[in-house]
Amino acid sequence: MKNSHLILISIVVLAIISCKKTYTCDCETDTVISFMGSGDSIYSKSTTVPYSEKMTENQAQSACDHEAASIKTTEENAIKNQIPPGLGISTQVSTTCDLK
Repeated sequence: MKNSHLILISIVVLAIISCKKTYTCDCETDTVISFMGSGDSIYSKSTTVPYSEKMTENQAQSACDHEAASIKTTEENAIKNQIPPGLGISTQVSTTCDLK
């Protein structure tokens, strides 16, 4: 009886471990800069973040969502540091990330 439990537990552990894979988070950031009356300039940037450790799909998706928020904030801060306020320039940053 105990041997069958050990075998069953071993199978379950192996199944759980095998569900973990390595993932890559592919992100696309679009930045729109609007100048007063002169139209919009659109800049796109792609970022690929490979995860070296194995994780479940839910863990990888959570990490990828966090990556999207981080990239967006970094881009917004870079723009704020480069464009002084009060010049009639508005910006909009959007970042989307997908697991591969």
